Amino acid sequence: IKVVTVILMILFGVYIIFWGNNGVSTVSNVFAQEKFFSSGLDGFLASFVVVIFSFGGTELVGIMAGESKNPQKAIPLATRSVIFRIILFYIATIFIILCLYPWQQFNDKFSVFVDVFNKIGITKAADIINFVIITAALSSFNSGIYGTGRMLYNLSLQQNAPNMFNKVNKSGVPYVATLFSIYVIFIVVLLNYKFPHKIFLILISVATSAAIINWLVILFIHHIFRKKVAKDLIVFKMPFYPYSSLLVVAFFIIVIFNMFKQPDMKTALFITPIWLLFLLLMFLCKKFKIFL
Repeated sequence: IKVVTVILMILFGVYIIFWGNNGVSTVSNVFAQEKFFSSGLDGFLASFVVVIFSFGGTELVGIMAGESKNPQKAIPLATRSVIFRIILFYIATIFIILCLYPWQQFNDKFSVFVDVFNKIGITKAADIINFVIITAALSSFNSGIYGTGRMLYNLSLQQNAPNMFNKVNKSGVPYVATLFSIYVIFIVVLLNYKFPHKIFLILISVATSAAIINWLVILFIHHIFRKKVAKDLIVFKMPFYPYSSLLVVAFFIIVIFNMFKQPDMKTALFITPIWLLFLLLMFLCKKFKIFL
């Protein structure tokens, strides 16, 4: 549903730009300003915190490898499709939106998507977009539960989580781990109800910090993997390695620095080391068989 909606928005946006004849929507809106980042780079760099949050979950492709019948074919295909989706659903959409509206007109009083559908005569545009947003949230909810459930299940199999999480039903679904994930999400809903103006940004920051940790670990493991495995055995290679890995690490350092500059996001940066220290203590307790 959300994919179809975005594609329709792009097509309708192109129609308005080239055939709408409203005198406002034009490709020149993208380039007509005096310069890019006319208000400085701070806002641009700060936006990457939300960008990382939005793209968090792409690493689930790796989890899928364990349940794929033909991972050598499926994983490269899925990975390349992510790049295509970013170009289509993010870059193309943003380009169309910037053509439709000079960026100075943007505010939180209206939805660009709703306005585009209104301009082509769809009077129930707001209701349609709200429905799409709900389905998109459910989609994210679904992938999140899938990922966390599988992670808990595998941690349990490795004796790094309680044994109860390795229970599966007849279909092979780790139902205890999945139900636990849902329970934690329910707690977050309650927190959002209690602190509606603060919790969302804090959660975004925490999720961003978690995503950065995930990807730094992935990059480290990938580096070790490349050293341990013969080059001719690697089927799907990372382009421009190792420079691409170093570039990603530098990018994450910039994001962390910008999180420090934003008061509402500092909380996540203080919580993350405490959480990692807790995990380290649990690991040491397991290693030396202390109360476990």
